[in-house]
Amino acid sequence: MGLFFTLVMLLVIAASIDRWMIFYIYLGAAEVIITSLITVYAWQWPKTEE
Repeated sequence: MGLFFTLVMLLVIAASIDRWMIFYIYLGAAEVIITSLITVYAWQWPKTEE
């Protein structure tokens, strides 16, 4: 889901390229960075044996 959300936010950024939409581009870029880091950390999280 994290990867899917990151891709959706990249599409939002691509659709918001306009002088008046710079706020959406800035926040979208922040969300892409944060969700990418969460996805990478979750992927590398050590597996536990039950």
